[in-house]
Amino acid sequence: MNENSTILVDRITQRDAAHVLWVMGMEGGVQPGGFTEKLIEAMIVADDGNAHRLRAAFTGIMSAVDVYKRMEGGVKILQQIAAGHPYDPSA
Repeated sequence: MNENSTILVDRITQRDAAHVLWVMGMEGGVQPGGFTEKLIEAMIVADDGNAHRLRAAFTGIMSAVDVYKRMEGGVKILQQIAAGHPYDPSA
């Protein structure tokens, strides 16, 4: 894992992680409101340019989507954050 991944993870709130997990059908998720659910769905399919725009406006949620999509063990990382435990990159 690189330094940018750690910075990315540090921007994710417990609620952001839980909402992304729910949209993806993973354990530990909490259902978001309708707007947030559709926003996460759009983030999942966004191309790089649109992902960049979404990241600027919704940093925490987009970071959680990035972790889910791009980091090895992303689901476990989000589950850890959603459960209220700080992410430990050395674990």
